[in-house]
Amino acid sequence: MEGSEMITQTAILGLWLLSLLKSTLFHAYLWQLKEYRFDRMIPHLKLKTSRKMFFSPLFLVKWLSLIAFLIMPMELKNWLAFVVLIFFLIDSFDFLRRILIHQLVRPRFTLRTIEIVSSSLFLIVIAIWLFVSQLNLWTFAFCLLLFERLIPIAILLQVFLTKLPVFLTQKRKIKIAKEKIEDLPNLKIVGVTGSYGKTSTKDFIAQILAKKYKVAKTEGTNNTKIGISQNIIEKIDKDTEIFVVEMGAYKKGEINDICQLIQPRMAVVTGINEQHLAIFGSLKNLIEAKYEIIENLPKNGIAILNGNNHYCLEMAKKASKNFKTILYKTSKPRKLTGFANVIWLDSITEKQKGTSFKVYDGDRHSSFKTNFKGESNLDNLLGAIAVAKELGLTGIQIKEAINQLQPNDRAMKSTQGIKKMTLIDDTFSSNPNGFLAAIKVLDKVKSKTKVVITPGIIELGSASARVHQEIAQALREKIDLIILTNDNFLADFKKGMGKSKTRLIVENKPKKIRGILSQESPKITVLLEGRLPINLIQTLKQ
Repeated sequence: MEGSEMITQTAILGLWLLSLLKSTLFHAYLWQLKEYRFDRMIPHLKLKTSRKMFFSPLFLVKWLSLIAFLIMPMELKNWLAFVVLIFFLIDSFDFLRRILIHQLVRPRFTLRTIEIVSSSLFLIVIAIWLFVSQLNLWTFAFCLLLFERLIPIAILLQVFLTKLPVFLTQKRKIKIAKEKIEDLPNLKIVGVTGSYGKTSTKDFIAQILAKKYKVAKTEGTNNTKIGISQNIIEKIDKDTEIFVVEMGAYKKGEINDICQLIQPRMAVVTGINEQHLAIFGSLKNLIEAKYEIIENLPKNGIAILNGNNHYCLEMAKKASKNFKTILYKTSKPRKLTGFANVIWLDSITEKQKGTSFKVYDGDRHSSFKTNFKGESNLDNLLGAIAVAKELGLTGIQIKEAINQLQPNDRAMKSTQGIKKMTLIDDTFSSNPNGFLAAIKVLDKVKSKTKVVITPGIIELGSASARVHQEIAQALREKIDLIILTNDNFLADFKKGMGKSKTRLIVENKPKKIRGILSQESPKITVLLEGRLPINLIQTLKQ
């Protein structure tokens, strides 16, 4: 091998390793984001942004180069190797740039992601060392490019290979958690599920009940069977009196499995909508999956449901035949035939520093004040109040707890951003009801310019077009500017906007978005809605 050819091979190999690492980290991140579930990955791959990624110019040119290596005359193949060098140079530059500006897409490093990333890289690097290092320049470049293209398959293989050890480890933890629960017969367990509002409601319940009981809860969005088991092992002891559990599901049977583990005595359903419809397949499947929490209640169990939600009302009618059933509403109810237990809100007054309201329970009522705003927050809070009343807290205890409540840091929290703009951070999660509730809050804000920044809502399945059109209709004329961070739902927004004067643009670069907002009027309020990148939020807060 000539010296110049060896130098070229070394350069290609070095840049290839950086390109390989970038691709490996991205695909590992994507699988982790989708919880290593194929039923969540498939809807993601159907998004417009995913199709663009797989049919980007560089993506297509790389595959065409592989074909060109096989059909080009021998004398031109070494020149094509230099083209491959340019490919890896572009990827490597982008990889290093993202590291420097803290925008590298990578997974959280858990045992599973470390195994997936290291194993994938190890297999490919060993293959290169064994089979490629002695090849001529063009064959060497061809093999490196081929291996780089096969990274998604290598990651997929590792996801499969880690399933068995992960399953065995999880099975052991679930067994330990179940035995711990069985050893605590006096532990009262409150289960919380729904398409939206689960985390906030769970947190509110735990904070209020802590005024009287020693309370444990599932942390963050740890709402799977293994996440709940881990929380049981780490957080519950013999002195714990109440355990508040958030339950999530993507298919029928998953909530049932969780209930077999924890055996809840009280079930709260926060609301049903089209969230994750793409995974459940139908609204019927989704509703039946959520109802599993009620089906698993003991004979003296209590079902508490959101009376503002049509689907919850239907579930309540069914539940009331076998269990004590309580409805909560954020407005005075009309006649609800068959429901003796209904609590509701009245006299709601929003002020700069929070909200005051009255809670009615039959002929009795109590006045409360809280330091946050938004109808969705009151919805979740009322569900927590219903639980507290059933578990024997006095009005004074509930009132004291509510005065001290703190909502999630990324759930309708108002802060000051750049150029003294007001940021309403609702990036913790997004769903149709939550988005519409956030729009109502923004509409009440006194501001010269109002802006919404959002990626839209994923996993809505067949309801996606209708939901995004309804959101656009709610935004038009009320909002001055909508910034979509991708074009997945651009056509639906345009259709919903109609001939509105509201400006609609697509932009995902934080600095460009910051520049756009800097050109608006000084009195500007920005709603950050949905799962937006942390670096974008930080850029607007600096």
